[in-house]
Amino acid sequence: MTEFKIPKSIRAYADIRTEKSQGERFYIDDGSLSRHLRIFRSGSLCRVATKDGFLSNNDWSGLSARQNKFSKFIQSILEKESSTLDSSNIVNGDEEFSVPRNLIEMGQEFSEKVGLRYTWEKKAIRFLSNFAGEKHKIEKMKLVRADAKFKIKNHSLHVRKFIYDPSVEGLKNALTKLTSLSKDLKGARAIKPLRNAKVILHPSLASVWLHEVVGHWIEILSGKLMVKSWIGQRICEQDLTVRDTPVANEQFQFLFDEEGINSREIVLIDKGIFHEPYLTLWSAYQSQFSKVNGHARAQDFKFQPTARMMNIVMNPGSVSIEDMLHEVNDGYILYGSLGGIREPNHYQVQSQYGYKIEKGKLSYPIFGPLILGNNGTALRSLRCIGQDYQFVFDGGCLSGGQFLERSGRGAPYILLEDIDLL
Repeated sequence: MTEFKIPKSIRAYADIRTEKSQGERFYIDDGSLSRHLRIFRSGSLCRVATKDGFLSNNDWSGLSARQNKFSKFIQSILEKESSTLDSSNIVNGDEEFSVPRNLIEMGQEFSEKVGLRYTWEKKAIRFLSNFAGEKHKIEKMKLVRADAKFKIKNHSLHVRKFIYDPSVEGLKNALTKLTSLSKDLKGARAIKPLRNAKVILHPSLASVWLHEVVGHWIEILSGKLMVKSWIGQRICEQDLTVRDTPVANEQFQFLFDEEGINSREIVLIDKGIFHEPYLTLWSAYQSQFSKVNGHARAQDFKFQPTARMMNIVMNPGSVSIEDMLHEVNDGYILYGSLGGIREPNHYQVQSQYGYKIEKGKLSYPIFGPLILGNNGTALRSLRCIGQDYQFVFDGGCLSGGQFLERSGRGAPYILLEDIDLL
């Protein structure tokens, strides 16, 4: 299905999304296999457009008899055609799974310091839609997921790392770096709560700050009727450019969205100016955009697609990390993330660890503090943007009751002012 213009009336639209997926997850703890889970998912979601919005098969029980009859009629047609989803690219259900023995041996080697969770999943997905009398199909598309989550087993220090390299060598390299880091952070101190601090965020944390402060704000804005009025408005004094791209690498690529629309890169903010929102079929229709951009996402077939991030990235600036450090007489540089939350008025991002900065130089290590900020002034706190960019692999995103396993992000070093640390 390619991009198409939204007609004046969307009431002729109906679609069905069918998924079949299979995979496994296992945990290595204390040098042994502690849990081994198989993953099987299959099902469909059918939607019909009415004057009040999309209705799914989960909503039809409460509809009037007339609407219910129409919905069932559309559903029967779509389900009949989509019942033959070809899932030949998925491993057969009776195929035996086996945990690589060298992974267990590797877990034993690092068992004193690190726990490992490893997951892979293959998915076949099919879209079938009827839009203004035209039928569109996508079938036999395969999405592959493989990731690992490591955690240093230390009650005082919380450090974790995601890696999306499914090879044993990739996992071993990550474990080696993580155990080395645990030695470097020996003796790390906790900090006292601090107001109006200067902090430098490493790309591993700056990307999460970007995700919470910019990404979720634009997601919320994208669902509002007046989103078009924001286009062309300056929202940041700095030369900030933020993009959302469907393809970052093999593990973070979205060739189409959950409505079957081809995904494309969009520029959210262009040199401090709001440029384009995330769009689904319904939000584009409501806000009178002529085209969609393929950024509708859903946890799986049980959920309605909403406008969400795919791979949000901040373009690098021109400031070196050395010059950035010289800007800080008394402050901190923070690394890694344990997650973030955007609330109606405030945001918070949990760092993993960092170092005290004294007169432009690194001093002692610290446990990662919690970064707190006001949503309304968050972009004003951005002092400068570094030139060293990094795409970060650190997990998914929970928003609106839907958890997305993959939500990529990338950023350079950034310097923030007037930040509260807890």
